[in-house]
Amino acid sequence: MVLNYIVFPRVEYNLPIFSADIVTLPRGYLAIIDAYHVVETEEYSNKYMRRYLDVLAKFEKELPWGGALTAETTNFLSPAVIWTRPEDEEVMKTALFSAFKEYFDIFMDAVEHAQRVTDPDEVSRLQDGQNKYVCWRDVKDPGRPVISKLFGSAFCEEYISNFLFRCEEGQGRKTFLEYFPQYATASGEVASRRSMIGKAYPTRPWDRHGRWIG
Repeated sequence: MVLNYIVFPRVEYNLPIFSADIVTLPRGYLAIIDAYHVVETEEYSNKYMRRYLDVLAKFEKELPWGGALTAETTNFLSPAVIWTRPEDEEVMKTALFSAFKEYFDIFMDAVEHAQRVTDPDEVSRLQDGQNKYVCWRDVKDPGRPVISKLFGSAFCEEYISNFLFRCEEGQGRKTFLEYFPQYATASGEVASRRSMIGKAYPTRPWDRHGRWIG
């Protein structure tokens, strides 16, 4: 089973991108649930991020950190991300499903109370932030190796780049290498390496208050 669920808000509203990815593996499961804010505000952090962190704390024992993530990947995750690899199906049916529902309820509450952004410069920053996120996941999505192994590389590329994400170019949008020039090879292609920094986090790099601890 592979579930990829993602909600992109209209850029006129400064809302997070809600995503849930759940994969059945030969020996257990892989799951990541998050609400990533491309342009985070203090008001949002105070009102909503605290609620996500409270839910995370409630389920953290049953849904522990799922293993090393590259430094680049953590740039596109919130401090309250649930990244876990449970082995027990019962944990999926209870803790993970409950956490998903509570995260989505918080997201929908934010949607219900969102105010339209009227500043053109702010809208432009939100659009650029969304496009940067899409470009990253299109080209370097951390789930690509798993999907490719399960369904083959051809299906994986079609599914990620033409269905889930498409790094659109033109009309003022930047390319992947314009966002991430460190991935450029000598020939101008995108390097196949998942991480150019060469650093990964085997444990959660945020504390329980959402502060970065690396």
